[in-house]
Amino acid sequence: MTAEEAFLGKYRPLIPAQNWQDFLDHYKKPLRKSIRINTSKVSVENFKKLVPWTLDPIPWCQEGFFVDREDRSIPLGSTWQHIAGLFYIQEAASMLPVSKISLNSKTRGHAPLSKSSFKILDLCSAPGSKTTQLANRFPNSLIVANEVDRKRAIALKQNLTRQGVMNVVILSVDAAKLAYYLPNFFDLVLVDAPCSGEGMIRKNPKVLEFWDEKKIEYMAGIQKRISKEALKTLKPGGELIYSTCTYAPEENEEVLAELEANITDIQRIWPQDFDTGGFFAARVVKELQNQDVRPSPPAPKGAFGQAPHYSHPQRLKKDEDEFLGKKQVLFIQNKLQKYWDIDLAPYLEDYVVMQSEQELRLIPKAATSKQLQPLVSKSIQVGIELGSLIRDEFILSHQAAVALGQNASKNVLELSDKAAGLACPESVLTDRREPAQALQTFLSGRDLQIEKSPQETKQLIVKYQGFPLGIVKIVGEKLKNQLPRDFRINN
Repeated sequence: MTAEEAFLGKYRPLIPAQNWQDFLDHYKKPLRKSIRINTSKVSVENFKKLVPWTLDPIPWCQEGFFVDREDRSIPLGSTWQHIAGLFYIQEAASMLPVSKISLNSKTRGHAPLSKSSFKILDLCSAPGSKTTQLANRFPNSLIVANEVDRKRAIALKQNLTRQGVMNVVILSVDAAKLAYYLPNFFDLVLVDAPCSGEGMIRKNPKVLEFWDEKKIEYMAGIQKRISKEALKTLKPGGELIYSTCTYAPEENEEVLAELEANITDIQRIWPQDFDTGGFFAARVVKELQNQDVRPSPPAPKGAFGQAPHYSHPQRLKKDEDEFLGKKQVLFIQNKLQKYWDIDLAPYLEDYVVMQSEQELRLIPKAATSKQLQPLVSKSIQVGIELGSLIRDEFILSHQAAVALGQNASKNVLELSDKAAGLACPESVLTDRREPAQALQTFLSGRDLQIEKSPQETKQLIVKYQGFPLGIVKIVGEKLKNQLPRDFRINN
């Protein structure tokens, strides 16, 4: 018996007879393309004006759409709208778990909640589809995005940067560590658990080639362990959203059955239901009387993994020499205002500025809590890099340009403005190229020529149709492209 025959034999009894042929017609059929609009940067209405695509709504996500494009010469991931972080390429069924969240401002067995006070854990977060979806829905909350595989965590960091997300702490630790340091801490926990991936067959047919009941049994053991640890991190009355991209009851209902919690709103999507991949999602509410006692610390060697290869490891000790005082923050505010007309003041209600050597970071205040410190001190990223300070010269970072630069109005290079010579207010470009050509030049990582230099700054924020893409640095007669290599596209 082949793996495919065994797979079909398992699910034939679980699918109603009248739906079986539809399942056979869909389970290997290529997926439709789908995207989720980043409403932190652009409204759905305005996004539709920016693209010549046909967008069909996804029923469970008001920002999600199936995409049909007449011109497919440019891959979705290489469009300027994607580079600018205006949308995330995400399978439609994958948008389901976040739609299950029902948190509101009512008291849920602890202090009254407001959107600004939510503490959210995305336990298995890479590559970031649901983390960015959570950030869109809860922009003023603290999101802890954990990914135990550090290589995948780097991909998560890149996607958060592209989307301009600021309110996230990226960790790479075992679920047991989170349960030990953060019992009863989060208002919401999302566990998009690692699974056998049966619902991904349409995207990756090789999943079917290696299908095995033993793998399902193995993955169910992992899911039971991490979901139990995740529940310990949840406040009594809080919500845990459990999801997988698989059909197996062993990895879904049987995992939930072992949780001491109230299970509600269970939904399984078969590929024939909406012409999507397969998915399972359920809402779990922690019982009010379920007060977890802090467990004994797990002691697997190297549970935190190796230190990430960054020049400035993230450490939040809240020392006076690391967190900038009012005068120092005002100095940074004035630089941002003077050079690019970026107003930092609205962010300082929920964020603090931290300096580590020459690097400056914008950190969510909620991430500085004492309870988080043992984990945050070993994080991959906290908040965003704001820039660096070298002998009183402020150097803007790519992350800050993307996250804060949409309202910048000074020293901006607007590539779509042909009438202005594709230049900043000082008209610095010597080559009067077409907007599309200038855009392609920048996105491919190439430099532009300069005629004269602005006196105020050596950096220009590059935009296209008003949306920030990155930075160019003025060096002699060139605008040196500062777009990170991971965000560049091939010609």
